[in-house]
Amino acid sequence: MTRQMPLFPLGTVLFPGMVVTLSIFEERYRRLVADLLEEPEDADRGFGVVAIRLGREVGSGTPHRMASVGCVAELQRAQHHDDGRYTLTVSGGSRFRTDELFEPDDPDGYLRASVTVLPDAVGDNADALAEVVARRFKRYGERLAAAGIAAVASVELPSDPLRLSYAVAGALLVDPGDKQRLLQAEHAAARLADEAELLAGESRLLKSLRTLPAGQFLDTGVSLN
Repeated sequence: MTRQMPLFPLGTVLFPGMVVTLSIFEERYRRLVADLLEEPEDADRGFGVVAIRLGREVGSGTPHRMASVGCVAELQRAQHHDDGRYTLTVSGGSRFRTDELFEPDDPDGYLRASVTVLPDAVGDNADALAEVVARRFKRYGERLAAAGIAAVASVELPSDPLRLSYAVAGALLVDPGDKQRLLQAEHAAARLADEAELLAGESRLLKSLRTLPAGQFLDTGVSLN
């Protein structure tokens, strides 16, 4: 299925089912939100979130080089502030592939795109892979908590392999390139297999870091992101 939608380039990856808060302060994206809010409440108020590979989220200068696969952000709540900013609560909907970009007619306009909505297949052996990922994710969360990062350990994982694959992808503290690869996976089984490898590697790293003196850990500037 193809459709047209506004695009919102972002320095992170949105996954289906993921709920995030966005602060909208640049004029072009204020216009995007205002246009969406003018639509009837029962209309489609979705817009496409695409990860930035090069460039900036706001302002002029370095041009965007965006990932080809993104995720529809479904608008749940919009708060309009006195200074013109918006605070949005959105949830991740369908994945899509960008087919054609339409540049704005004026400097303060926003990008639009023709996109193809991507199917969500489960793939072979997904149930067995889901069990492995759930087990490794639990260990990963425990080791992060021991390192002082408790939020991941509190994530509740669904049992359904497809939903679990997206929940883990959203919670992993890994490089944005790894996140984008997970979003683009052909099906849940491929995503889960990748996550199993990532979780094993990250857990080994966390285990080794716990053996270092705290001062050494801090001085090296190591980031779990």
